[in-house]
Amino acid sequence: MLTGLNDFYGNSTKIICVPDSFLFNTKCSQNGGLDFSFKFTCSYAGKVISLQTVYGQTSCFGSKCVYKTIPAESYCNISSRDTINPFRLGLIGNFRPKKSSVPHAQRSTGPLISSGLYGITPFNYNNSGSNSNWQFTLENSSIDPFGKVIETKDPLNRYESDLYGYDHNLVIASAKNAKYKQIAFDGFEDYNYNNRVKKIGDCQMPEHFSFQPFKATNLDSTISHTGFKSLRILPGESISVERLITSTNNTISLNENILKQNQLIGVFNPSIDSYSISAWVYHDSINELNNDIELNVNLISTSGASTITFKPSGKRIDGWQQLNGVFEIGANVTSIKVVFKNVSSRKFYVDDLRIQPYNSTMHSYVYDPVTLKLMAELDDNNFASFYEYDEEGNLSRTKKETEQGIMTIQEVRSSKPKIK
Repeated sequence: MLTGLNDFYGNSTKIICVPDSFLFNTKCSQNGGLDFSFKFTCSYAGKVISLQTVYGQTSCFGSKCVYKTIPAESYCNISSRDTINPFRLGLIGNFRPKKSSVPHAQRSTGPLISSGLYGITPFNYNNSGSNSNWQFTLENSSIDPFGKVIETKDPLNRYESDLYGYDHNLVIASAKNAKYKQIAFDGFEDYNYNNRVKKIGDCQMPEHFSFQPFKATNLDSTISHTGFKSLRILPGESISVERLITSTNNTISLNENILKQNQLIGVFNPSIDSYSISAWVYHDSINELNNDIELNVNLISTSGASTITFKPSGKRIDGWQQLNGVFEIGANVTSIKVVFKNVSSRKFYVDDLRIQPYNSTMHSYVYDPVTLKLMAELDDNNFASFYEYDEEGNLSRTKKETEQGIMTIQEVRSSKPKIK
């Protein structure tokens, strides 16, 4: 019997649950607890609530264990606990590169006519553990449904990951020393971009991290830091994006035709680590923006809620001021909410928001939604390089954003001779 079962936000629901069947599919979780799923009947406030199957996880800290339920993810009308055909979903049956290796062998010495040969043993595909003279160089740890590699791992267990935007066609962020679910970027440029016909077996995948629910009311095309668009925040208004934080097993078992949560690409789901957050904010006043707009990171855990507030700092560059901060994701955090709050009497604009592990590096990219040419590249410090093109589509000017302003670093003019 489980009593005092906590909900996902750590609030006690005072539910008394009696299992209808034995535990099944149990396994140890990454935080030292137990992942479980079972059928049971619950009573709440004297009323019986019948549930078929509940998936949960125990989180143990010392002598204290907390139970929480894990909601199912659902993509394209398929839940992470549905019975599925793994061939139809592409989980198996697609041959894609998994790992690349190079031979590691000594070259023979001796007479020139017979020396200089490498004693290489052919790679054993049936028993990869016997390839002691082969060193793997790169492993594709995650591939999206469109066949694009979005996460790789090197022999030192360092991850590199890419985020795709513009309807999963172009890389909008690339990070080193970071996993795919640990990074986020939103430049507000591709909300209305679509080059696929959804009537031929396609579906809309969930956004990795996006303020797209606010595009009808807050998307603005008059002012932008990069590209053509930004997010407008009116006086007293708050807009937010929330993501649940769940722990999933990284191994995939195909013994059962049950879609597991770790088999889905997933969305922004940061693990235990330190994270940096950065964005650009703007208003038309000549004063600094220090106390007029807030970026709040709300962390919900099994022990309560906490809010970290960041405000703009540094010099304004063409009216834009950077907003930076660092926050921690702890072991018992179950939800993260990123909130922009306007506490002034004037409207603000936000652009180029990014989140990444503190010890990672990240570049992000903004494209023209019509020509798909690169318009801006934001470096490790979230400062932009701007690219301008002439009427023929040739690169004509490159500018760099610095603390002293935006500087032109290269300008090219070209023409073709006229035929007399």
